Amino acid sequence: MKSLIQNQEQFEKFKSILPALERDEIYFVSLSARNKYLTEEERKLFELGRTEMFSRQTAYDKDGIDYAIKKLEASLEYKKTRNGQDFPDKSLVCYFNINPSSTIKAFNKFKSEMNAQFEQAYRATINYFNYDFRVFHRIERNLLNAIQKSPGRKYYIDIDFDVKDDDAIKEFSSLLKSVDVSHYIIKTKSGFHCLIVKHTINNSVNNNIFKKIKELHLTAQKYGGEVKINSNSMVPFPGTLQGGHLVEIVKL
Repeated sequence: MKSLIQNQEQFEKFKSILPALERDEIYFVSLSARNKYLTEEERKLFELGRTEMFSRQTAYDKDGIDYAIKKLEASLEYKKTRNGQDFPDKSLVCYFNINPSSTIKAFNKFKSEMNAQFEQAYRATINYFNYDFRVFHRIERNLLNAIQKSPGRKYYIDIDFDVKDDDAIKEFSSLLKSVDVSHYIIKTKSGFHCLIVKHTINNSVNNNIFKKIKELHLTAQKYGGEVKINSNSMVPFPGTLQGGHLVEIVKL
């Protein structure tokens, strides 16, 4: 079976910086196949189709993350591209939601959405209307959607640096260090993610930090890049490969 973890030290290091779960929280991890890492010829050959985030798992503690990864690996044995081929290694990305998901929020979202579907299905049944009942066949997928979209505490603020060199992230990291803001830097295939520990930002430096993000973004734009707050809080998992590139936690 294919192993997603290519560097165990990096994998364990990332787990060590994750916030401990509280109350109703769980971790969320997923596996995607991305067309953007393939050549035009490879896209035609493999026909990935709509396979972004084709396998998703949750974990109730940090040890459970290892089990979740194993289940993602197992999915590669039976999940195939649209034309029935194995997913090419260079297309794969393992993502992790850096902020835990709230199961209470997720259940409320799931319940509301399914209640709305139930009302439609009930009316269709008693009045012999057409209705696509596949929404109930795929009920697990709907629940996972709700979990993914229901963050609990915002422990980290993720700044996504889509830049070719490391000058911008070095400059930003130096600023954070100068005001004692805790952060970690993840090097990815296309740039960096800077994970800022939110509670270490105080009001006196908050404006300076976000002013700097805007400044760096304007500079990056000139060279076809960008610097922005990552709203979905998904990052490639250190220790795994992103489009054939090892994702790592680095020091600058």
